[in-house]
Amino acid sequence: SALGGQIVGMSRLWPGSGRMMRSYRIRVKVPRIDPKSVMAAVGSPLPSDLGTNSLSSAALSFTIELTCKSFIVRSEKGESPLRKALTEGDAELKKLRAILADPAVHPHILPYVRWIVGPSSSMNPSATMGPVERPLYLLRQHAHASLSDRLASRPFLTLIEKNWITFQLLNALQSLHDAGVCHGHLTTENVLLTSWNWVMISDVGCQHFKPVALPDDDPGLWIHWFEGRGREFGGGNTGVGTQEITVGSGHLGSNGEKRCTLPPERFFTPGLVKDATKTTPTELAYSMDVFSLGCVLIELFLNGERALDLGDLMEYRRQGDASNM
Repeated sequence: SALGGQIVGMSRLWPGSGRMMRSYRIRVKVPRIDPKSVMAAVGSPLPSDLGTNSLSSAALSFTIELTCKSFIVRSEKGESPLRKALTEGDAELKKLRAILADPAVHPHILPYVRWIVGPSSSMNPSATMGPVERPLYLLRQHAHASLSDRLASRPFLTLIEKNWITFQLLNALQSLHDAGVCHGHLTTENVLLTSWNWVMISDVGCQHFKPVALPDDDPGLWIHWFEGRGREFGGGNTGVGTQEITVGSGHLGSNGEKRCTLPPERFFTPGLVKDATKTTPTELAYSMDVFSLGCVLIELFLNGERALDLGDLMEYRRQGDASNM
C-alpha cells in the first residue's frame, strides 16, 4: 500500500479544526524491518533495540502508529486550478519537511512526513469548468495526546508542569519562526504531548490550503476551516485520544460558541473602503502566531476554559478599531 504496510486498525480521533478536517489513528503492520522505509513512515529513527544485526528482517514484522488528517481541497473552476493548488501544496509540504525534519534542530516540531491525494470527485476529470474536489490525507507519527486532551484528563496538570509546557511552547514557536515558518492556527488541539509532557507542535503546513483573511460578517469560512471542537467528554474522568464522541460541555462558551484563537487582524469587513491603515492580509505573519500562542497559554492556565470565542474576538476587534489600536 501507499503506507508501506498493511493497515490493521483504524479509529477516529476527536474532530480536528474545522468542519471539513477529520483525524484518524492508523495502525500499520510493516512486514520487515527496513530502517529507511520506517524512518520515512514515522519521521524518526528506529529505537536502538530494533536493530537488524541480530534479527532477521525477513521474518519480523511490527506495528507503527500514524495519525492521518484528512480534508477536502475544492475548486469551483475545474480540474486545472485544483491541480495547480495541489502542486503548490506538495512543494510547500516538501519544503517544510526538509526544513523541520531534524529533531536535533527542531525538537518540538512534528511535521507531516507523507501525504496522499485521493481521486477526483468529477465524473469527467478532463472538464475545464465546474466544481471539483479531491481528498488530501496528511500523515505523521502518532502522539500520546494533545494538550486539549491532557487538560481534560486526570491527574490534572500541576503548576510546575504548566510552566514546563509553557517554556517548551515558547521555544517551539521561536524555533519555527527562526526557520522562517508561520504556523497560522495554533490551538491546544495541535499542541501534542508525550506521556512525559514533552511538547510537539503539529499541523505545520495545513495553512497553505486554508484562507488567510476571513470576512467578519459571515462565520461560514471560519466554521468550515477553523472552528475548534467542543469538550465532548461525558463524565470528565475519561482517558485521551480515541473515545467515542458523546455530547457534553467544556470548551463551549457560555453562549454556545466554541473557542477561537485566530488573531483579529485576519478578519476584514467586506465592502469597507480600504485606507493606508486597514488592509486585508494576504499572508501569515509571526505576530499572528504570538496571539494564538497567548490564547493557548490562557487556556492552559485556566485548565481548559477557552480564552476567546468568535463573538469575544469580534468584540475585541471592534473595540480595538474604535480606540485605533
